[in-house]
Amino acid sequence: PVTDLTKQCITMSEGDFTTNMNEKYAKRKDEIGDLTRGFKKINENVSKIIKNVIAESKSVDNAIIIASESMSKLSDEIQVMSSITQELSAKIEETSAMSEEINATTTEIERAIDSIAVKAQEGAESASEVSKRANDLLTSAEQSQKSALNIRTNNSVKLREAIENARAVER
Repeated sequence: PVTDLTKQCITMSEGDFTTNMNEKYAKRKDEIGDLTRGFKKINENVSKIIKNVIAESKSVDNAIIIASESMSKLSDEIQVMSSITQELSAKIEETSAMSEEINATTTEIERAIDSIAVKAQEGAESASEVSKRANDLLTSAEQSQKSALNIRTNNSVKLREAIENARAVER
């Protein structure tokens, strides 16, 4: 019995937790039975821990994939918004040029043009602010993607450490 238990311990120390303890030893009512049941419990617990770590790793991988896809979509949307903002800015500049031409006519038109010019300037500032926000969002998205990759790397390291710790416990 001790030789069989020793072989089982060696198998577990090599990272193989798929084998089961001999039930005939586990049914014994002496120290060998206690030892066998103890090893069996260790084997079951470490197997559960490894399965949980693997499941969590897959969950983190899936979350990273989803986050990466979301970041890509967000980046695309930011580029569209930036393009729209540039078009809007160009249109505002056109409006400003037309306002200057109309300004040469009458006093009443001058007041109207002054109002349009003020609004055009506000629009340009607003467009510039939107463009800045879009760039800020792009930077934030890139930072989030880097952070997600760091989390994935850290989780991989933690998984390896957990497996090594589990092996160390077995020894």
